[in-house]
Amino acid sequence: MTPVTFGCVGLGGYAGSICELLESMTDAPQPMVRLSAACEPDQATHAQKIAELQRRGVPVFANYEDLLASDVESVWLPLPIDLHRPFSERALAAGKAVMCEKPVAGTVDDLDAMIAARDRAARPLTIGFQHMYLPEMIGLKRRLLDGRIGHIKSAALCACWPRDSRYYQRNAWAGRLKHRGVWVLDSPANNALAHYINMVLFLLGREPYEAAQCRSIEAELYRANAIENYDTCSIRIRTDNGATFLILLTHACSELVNPQVRLEGGAGSITFTASDRLQLEGRERELVIEGDSRAFMVRRFVHLLRGVADEAAVATLETSRPHLVTINAASQASPARTIAEPFIEEMNRDGGTLRAIKNIDNLLQTCAAKGKMLHESGLAPWTSPAAALDTSHYRNFHLASVTRA
Repeated sequence: MTPVTFGCVGLGGYAGSICELLESMTDAPQPMVRLSAACEPDQATHAQKIAELQRRGVPVFANYEDLLASDVESVWLPLPIDLHRPFSERALAAGKAVMCEKPVAGTVDDLDAMIAARDRAARPLTIGFQHMYLPEMIGLKRRLLDGRIGHIKSAALCACWPRDSRYYQRNAWAGRLKHRGVWVLDSPANNALAHYINMVLFLLGREPYEAAQCRSIEAELYRANAIENYDTCSIRIRTDNGATFLILLTHACSELVNPQVRLEGGAGSITFTASDRLQLEGRERELVIEGDSRAFMVRRFVHLLRGVADEAAVATLETSRPHLVTINAASQASPARTIAEPFIEEMNRDGGTLRAIKNIDNLLQTCAAKGKMLHESGLAPWTSPAAALDTSHYRNFHLASVTRA
């Protein structure tokens, strides 16, 4: 099988790690992919890496249009959220296949425009929700569809990932509603922990390769940090198959709680913990997936382009849409409310300032176990009742509805 030639856009931050991944896979004895070009406008900052790539025979363009004019077959876009749509559209128009970093975009309006661009170009566009591509993921989905735990009634996701002031200072769009005039809605739910929302919605879908659709949403959004958007959320989704999905996430915490998922059915339950690895505990067996899940993602992308049979799932624009409906509808329904100082503790950590909601790690885990939103628990005096929105025919993000509180 001829290796798929990639052009990587960017060399700094996460883009740098993607470039290194493609380099390592290029060096394999029988490579599936080949890093054939890169694009980096800031050539002075990355001069050393550019020289290294050039020694490997990999040209590094300062201009995206020059990359698109090259003979690369596909482009990887590990870019800020506001650039996902325009860079994807330009790549597709140039006849390139696209691997776009998660989340798809800031709004469903942008996502639907990307669907139209993909269909016009008749080229693949996949999303970097990396756990979706694991071979074991479709196996778990089939087990659920076979009724191993009965009809799924509810799902819950709980995670506490501490992020200090450096996280919000690392770029111009962290914690922001907009960047360069484009909606990004950056938050735990639309960035660092987006993988897990998307994963659960996929597992709740009616068909093997489809995600569950959101019929309604309730949301409570909060912030402990001095940011535009929220760093803590309590969201409940009702899906088209009658299940509820409770989402409890925060960056405003002092203790790490890796994503915990519980799927409750009429005949049993399945729980798993996920971060770099996925550990699944079910009624029948335990499954541990280790290794770089991005390697599985690359393999599935290559098989898609080469027409090789592969049962693993793909994070498409369609399977990613329910996640973005969740993000948009939550922000449309509820303002991000600032938590009063008496409920916050501030601490210094390795040069950064961490603002944590007191006891939030225990609070979120308790709510997940009881199937309650934050306000419903009665355990947090700083909360407000959830706001609801019907999402059964959600098509546009109503920009004027986003407010601060």
